[in-house]
Order: sequence, then structure tokens, then C-alpha cells
Amino acid sequence: MTETTPRYARQVACELIGEAGQARIRAATVLQVGCGALGTVQAELLVRAGVGRLIIVDRDVVELSNLQRQICFDEEDARMHRPKAEGSRSCPKSCISRRKTYGV
Repeated sequence: MTETTPRYARQVACELIGEAGQARIRAATVLQVGCGALGTVQAELLVRAGVGRLIIVDRDVVELSNLQRQICFDEEDARMHRPKAEGSRSCPKSCISRRKTYGV
């Protein structure tokens, strides 16, 4: 058992994933194109599932009208017109201590 097993115990217990599958998830790199309403949820779920490295590509900036549906961003991101790929680096906010999220 690895040090991350307690966090992912239910995935490891799933016959379709198991310890070997979780190790593959942890070693995986995922390229996600788009970080809008569905993309922010997808990014959070990928990180929470234990994906080792997540690369997010989005050419848009955060706007105030995005905030009710795009969960990775806040009012400060909108005020700064922060690029979504840059703002997504902090998503999900502190849910995984050793994650690698890159915005492009």
C-alpha cells in the first residue's frame, strides 16, 4: 500500500481500478482543452481522482459573468481579467497537497 491509499481507498477497492489502476492514474498526464463551466468541474474531478499532472489550455480570460458557473475562479480573477489557464492553477483550491496543475 502507498501513502496515498487512504485518500483513494474507494477507488483502490473498486475492482476495475485497484492499486495498479490508481498508480496509473497517479502517473498520468492529462491535457484538458477549455476551462469553462464544464471544464472547471472536470479539472477539479481529475485532480481529486489523483491525476499526477493536469495541463489546462484555454485562451479566454475570467469575466464576472463566468463566476456563477465556473467554480475555479473568484471575483479577484475577474477583476484582474486573469487568463483562465492561469487562474485554473489554483483549482481546486488546496484539495490535494501534492498536485501539479499547469495553465497554458
